[in-house]
Amino acid sequence: SAWCFSRSSIVVGVLLAVVCSMLSVVSFVALAQACEATQKFTYLEVGKQLLGKRGGLGIQVTVFLHTFLSTIAYVVFFADLMPQGLSHLFDNISLNIELGKDFSVLVVSIAAVVLFTPLSLLRTLEMLKYTSFLAGFAFVFIIFVVVFQLATQKSSHVKACNTGFPQVDTLKYSPCLLDAFPVIAMAFCAHFNGPDYYKELKNRSVRRFGIVSFSSLTIVLAAFLLIGTTGYMTCGNEVEQVLLNSYNQGNNLVIAAELLFGIVVAFTLPFIMFQCKVSFFAIFMPSIDPNSW
Repeated sequence: SAWCFSRSSIVVGVLLAVVCSMLSVVSFVALAQACEATQKFTYLEVGKQLLGKRGGLGIQVTVFLHTFLSTIAYVVFFADLMPQGLSHLFDNISLNIELGKDFSVLVVSIAAVVLFTPLSLLRTLEMLKYTSFLAGFAFVFIIFVVVFQLATQKSSHVKACNTGFPQVDTLKYSPCLLDAFPVIAMAFCAHFNGPDYYKELKNRSVRRFGIVSFSSLTIVLAAFLLIGTTGYMTCGNEVEQVLLNSYNQGNNLVIAAELLFGIVVAFTLPFIMFQCKVSFFAIFMPSIDPNSW
């Protein structure tokens, strides 16, 4: 998120984040209204009811492609992040272990067997709330680390600031904001499981779902703005796309944040894989219930 502010400025970045979060709330409510009107809870069935057979299939294919490609992106991101954090940890505790590409393959393979695949095969999203609690704790710690880096800002702590104070733009217009916009929009995108969220909501109603969506996305917005602004003010326009890479890696707090960020990614991925699984069966094996085995 800090990188987004470096591409757009603080004011423009904040406005974009607020607009994207509010649009997400509106679209979640629209999804709930569609599910309530049709009493269907998959994109395929809702689409068939509202747009016909081809329309429903087109929507489900779009969701499948989105989740499938997002799964690949998250795995690649995890492969870059977690082995890097472990490598910095080993270096910091003076373990003379040479880690190459094979180590990344090993870490991803273990995570796929132990975490990604079992969690994505759960019958409902209900059980993922427990991993969400752990990911939430990890995310709070990351926020603490980013804020702490700003509060105790020293050139020795930040790679991008070794030459002096960071350059920060409060308000500017630049075509580079087009780089920031899709990244900001994706921060508030969880719509691939929208119908499932509504189906599993206790005492569900469109109004209740709207309140839950607004509350959740407001928390996400607050975290996004806090990390984005503090990270940007610490590192300035030289901030890297992965904010933690902008800090010197010998810092124990940064190493812990890298590892916990890897956990956040690992526990987020099953949400995407769950819908990818559901979409695959809905498109290619519609007679089989993906949650029946």
